[in-house]
This record gives sequence, structure tokens and C-alpha cells, in this order.
Amino acid sequence: MLVLLFFILLGLGIFIFIHSRKLNQANKLYTQARELEKKDTRSPYDLTKLNQALALYKQCNQLVNHPTYLKAANQCQQKIDERKRFQNLLAIGRKNARQGFFKEALEDFLKAKRLFVTKELEDEISKCQESIKQQEKYEKILEKSAQIARQGQFEEALNLLKPALDEFSREDGKQLLAKLERIIQAKELYNFGLISEKTSKLKDAIAKYEQALNLLPEFV
Repeated sequence: MLVLLFFILLGLGIFIFIHSRKLNQANKLYTQARELEKKDTRSPYDLTKLNQALALYKQCNQLVNHPTYLKAANQCQQKIDERKRFQNLLAIGRKNARQGFFKEALEDFLKAKRLFVTKELEDEISKCQESIKQQEKYEKILEKSAQIARQGQFEEALNLLKPALDEFSREDGKQLLAKLERIIQAKELYNFGLISEKTSKLKDAIAKYEQALNLLPEFV
């Protein structure tokens, strides 16, 4: 009985000793992590110190499962996620701005501003606000041009769209312009084919029809 009690106490002592060493090691890592967080620049573009601190907090949790370490790790992760979200919104906003979608870009930038305010972001917002009126003007012309084109007035649609693209170049307008040019060219070739067919120049007529079909294969 005494031998059994001895081994139980010995085992308990070993457990307490190991746990104490782990706790001591975890506390040292925790202190280092807190120091790293204090040295953080708080810049939304810099994750270096926070990532280092998070790695240490995770080591603390692996050594000793304690609410303090878990809470610190979660808070640190939230800070990292917040900065990553800011960076992502900024990247999406810049992409939209480059493509000429300034209204959409402004929404992204304003969401980013709710997380962090930087001079760089303020400059992006200012540029968008300056360009939105031009975008709205362009989009009205684009819609009108597309509407006229649907009515079969292709040259009128092209003549309306071209000057707008000179002032505000955007991919959707370029695509519409290219399609209008193909349609107009295909119609001209088709009309030349009709003339050739009427004058019994059948080979020339077939060649013109084929050229028109190559430009607009959907018009079977």
C-alpha cells in the first residue's frame, strides 16, 4: 500500500514538475508575443510583428491550454484579418478604378476606410469622386448606343460611341465598338455580294458573302 502511494505521489510530482516547466516556458513566450505586439507599427500594410506574435501565442497554447493564451491568439488573429480585409478591399477598389468602374471602386474604398484611414486611401477616394461624373456620362452614352444598335442603326450607334470612348475609355465600350465595326463591315460586304449576284458575278458574290459570314458567323 505504501509502495503504491509512493508511486502515485512520484507520478503526481513528475506531472507537476513537467507542467510547471511548460507553464514557465509558455509564460516566457507569451511575454515575448506581447512585446512584439507593442512594437507593431499599426500600419494596415504591415503584418510582420503580428504574424510573429500569433506564432508565439499558438506555441503557448500547444504547451499549456489556457484561456489567456487562447484569447490573446484570437485577438491577434482578428487584427491580422482586419488588415488583410483592408488590403483586399484596397486591391479590389484599385482594380475597379483601373477598369473605369469608379463608383464601384469608391464603395470598396469607403469600406476600407471604415477599417483604417490612410493618406493613400484618401487620395484614391478623391480620384474616384472626381471621375464618377465622367463615368456616369459615359455609361449613359454606352446604354444609348447599345439601344440604337438593337434597333438596327449601327452607324448612328458607332458615331455616338466613338467620341465617348475618346474621353472615357473602358473595355465594355471598346467591345461594343468592335462589334459595331464588324457589323457595318459585314453589311457592306453583304451588299457588295448582292450587287455581284445581280450582275451574274456569282464567284465574287460568294466570296463577299463568305467574308461577311466570317466577320459575323452568328448571322447564318
